[in-house]
Amino acid sequence: MLLARTATAEPYLERLEVRRRADDALLGHIQISQIARGNFQSGYLGYAIGAEHRGRGYMTEALQLALRHAFRTLRLHRLEANVACRRVDCGELEHPLGFLGNRVAHLSAEKWQLS
Repeated sequence: MLLARTATAEPYLERLEVRRRADDALLGHIQISQIARGNFQSGYLGYAIGAEHRGRGYMTEALQLALRHAFRTLRLHRLEANVACRRVDCGELEHPLGFLGNRVAHLSAEKWQLS
């Protein structure tokens, strides 16, 4: 799995393309928005994947890479995932990654660890 940064002129936004390593196919995207700097160091996490790629573990792997990027590279202290539930399986990705809550999931750098 590869995450490719997408150029943006907005300093409070990080866009990442989710690409399959084998053929560089675009599978989806991840966005960290409303990045607050200073003491707060936080952001909001959003993501989407094409319907034909769901259920194969691509987004789980991509989110793990995105969390590493958020906490290590961007040096955020907290991420919040606003989950828009339209499917039965919504929210299933956030809990195994360490997020807590329903619809609004919180994850702090202290609670997140690389496996």
